[in-house]
This record gives sequence, C-alpha cells and structure tokens, in this order.
Amino acid sequence: MDLEQLTEKVKELEAKLQLQTDIEQIKKLQREYGYQLYGYYFDSRMKDEVINLFSDNAESLEVSDHGVFLGKEGIRRFFQGEGEPRPEGKLALILQLQGVVDVNPDGKTAKGRWTGIMIMNITQKGKHQPCLGLGTYENEYIKEDGGWKFKKLHWNIIFRSTLKNGWVKEPDVTHVPYEELKVRGDLPPTAYNPYPSGYFVPLHWIKSEKKD
Repeated sequence: MDLEQLTEKVKELEAKLQLQTDIEQIKKLQREYGYQLYGYYFDSRMKDEVINLFSDNAESLEVSDHGVFLGKEGIRRFFQGEGEPRPEGKLALILQLQGVVDVNPDGKTAKGRWTGIMIMNITQKGKHQPCLGLGTYENEYIKEDGGWKFKKLHWNIIFRSTLKNGWVKEPDVTHVPYEELKVRGDLPPTAYNPYPSGYFVPLHWIKSEKKD
C-alpha cells in the first residue's frame, strides 16, 4: 500500500469513526430528552433543561393530540405551559427502544425513529391507576457547534391505558379533545390516530412513491 492509498484509507476510517460518534451522540440526546422530560421536568420543574435540547432554529414539536408547536418559541410555550411538580405517588417513565438513526451524507443533519413504552399512573376519583402506554418517535436532528440538537420531534401515541381496562377498551385514557386543551399547538395534530386505527407512522428511511 503506497502513501496515497494509505491516506485514503485513513480518511475512510476517520469518516466511519465520525459517523459512529454522531450516531452515539444522537442516541444520548434522545435518552436525555426522555430522562429530563420524565425526571427533572416533572420532579424539579427544570423545563429549560428540556427546551435547550432543541436547536434555536428548531422547526416543530408535535405531541400527538396536543398538535404541532412551531419554532423554538412554540416549543417553549408547550413545555412552560404543561405540567406541575408530580404529586406524591406519581409515576411517569418512558423506555425509548429500537432506535434507528440515519445521519445524512452532509454530516450536519440526521433522522431517528424510536419506540416508546410508557410506565405511568393517573389519578381517577382520587385514586392512582397504573397505566401503560405505547408510542412512536420520528425525529430530525441538526448538528450545531459540534453537538446534536432536535430540529423536529414528533411523538405519536398508539395507546395510553389503565391496566384495569387495557387498550382494547380504553385506547387513550388521558386524551382531551384538541379544542379543549389549555395548551394546544399552533396547528392541529397531523397524525393522532390511536388504537385500533392501525395507523403507522411512516419510516423515515423508506421513500414514498408518488403516483401521478
């Protein structure tokens, strides 16, 4: 192997290393979002910690039935307007699984998909009810100052149900109609179709075929 070939090989390996580094950083960002949202956010009101995970040039945040919040200010409005410190006995955790991250060739933007399993409870008639939830994230990320932040985040609920009734009888126990929400998006939801609709959030790595 001559010097030119060796140089090209080093560049190739450096590119592969950078790609893996970017993917791991994006996975860490996603985990931080879940941890801070359901940990610091509810317990300590550290909402700025969550908001700062989004780029100043973020496009949108869509949270299932809450609708689409546009830009960083819309995202701030959602997090500042939602939630109070959790009462005693309150539980809200989310496991973010099956992550698939694809970094675009420019190395500056990326897309990711995750399955979220929620373990939580709600209060009904003064009593805690254990709940399970399932949803899908389809997100876009942007690299800024050597680090990754959210550009777009879309969380689509499949079900949120008490253990007592299950998702067949009770697909979304926490649902409030969009028009009745205290804090709602700049736009209505684009894809709020819980069980049993069968709706499937499109996979970002599969391009849709447009028919004439």
